[in-house]
Amino acid sequence: MAIDRKEEGVAVTMDVKSNVVAANIENMGKGARIDKRLEKSRAETWVAKLNIKTPGVQQVVNNLSGGNQQKVVVAKWLERDSKILLMAEPTRGIDVGSKAEIYRIAEECCQKGAGVLIVSSELPEIMAISDRIVVMKDGRVAGEFRTEDTNPTELMHIVTS
Repeated sequence: MAIDRKEEGVAVTMDVKSNVVAANIENMGKGARIDKRLEKSRAETWVAKLNIKTPGVQQVVNNLSGGNQQKVVVAKWLERDSKILLMAEPTRGIDVGSKAEIYRIAEECCQKGAGVLIVSSELPEIMAISDRIVVMKDGRVAGEFRTEDTNPTELMHIVTS
């Protein structure tokens, strides 16, 4: 998932349905034909599962709130059924409720056996949702910790030293 959802994560001028199935389009029909009913059904499934607040899957993504746009990005990659999910700043600029939804989704992915890698500059967020933390500095690993064995002070020391 992209850091800037509007530039890299979603096509804001397209509808929810098209965005949700974009990464999995090859499974939406046979050959060059897209099964419109399947496409709509898959999008509606993710709208319900992720509690995306939209009047319908034909809604243009740009008309959704930031949190709901972010959930559309998540839906796109969950539809792909990836075994590894990389989330770069997934909660930047979204409301508290949507943040909780993103955390819940990440946890569900882990429970189903997927690997979830979250890149975040928000230390409290990382401490709350991670079981392992890798601190990067100047493009290199500066430290690796089990969350239960570290604290914010220790992590900040690594970042600032």
